[in-house]
Amino acid sequence: MQLFTSNPAKAINVFCDRGSLEVGKRADAIAVHDYGIIPRLSATICRGDRIY
Repeated sequence: MQLFTSNPAKAINVFCDRGSLEVGKRADAIAVHDYGIIPRLSATICRGDRIY
């Protein structure tokens, strides 16, 4: 999980407010479903609100 969450946030210097689920950090996330050959984005959550 760190491969897709905290490691990229640390690499671009935004781990102070992103990259892990903790109180006080931004609640940004995506949900991806694998329906076969190509994974498909099924939800986007930005600052705790679902926008897609």
